[in-house]
Amino acid sequence: MITVRVSGCAIVEEGKLLLRFRKRDTMYEFPGGTVEKGETLVQAALREVKEEVDCNVTILKEAASYAQVKRPDLHLKLYVHLAKLVDGQVPREMEPHEFGEFLWMPISDYLKYPLASNVKKFCEEYRATL
Repeated sequence: MITVRVSGCAIVEEGKLLLRFRKRDTMYEFPGGTVEKGETLVQAALREVKEEVDCNVTILKEAASYAQVKRPDLHLKLYVHLAKLVDGQVPREMEPHEFGEFLWMPISDYLKYPLASNVKKFCEEYRATL
């Protein structure tokens, strides 16, 4: 079995979570992607956010992890870092061919949206800490 590490950010501003709509999977997910050789989880998350929504973030809390099996021979280990945008930056979608609009989703409304499993789990855990 192949294990792939994916690192991203749960960017929260004023009770809302920044998500991207992946067209292929028809669901919202965090900005993030595959950890490259020699990168730490934080370095990968920061790079992916910059590449995907053209913003810099500050990591507030490191890596909650979630496992996901995509198929019998592929296991994803998903790492999510709680983050906030630096200096009021405005996100913009950098990969419109793969992703539709991004969304500032009120975390309290998470059950109303088609979410990746790790996003749903994050929302449940985040709400439990309020």
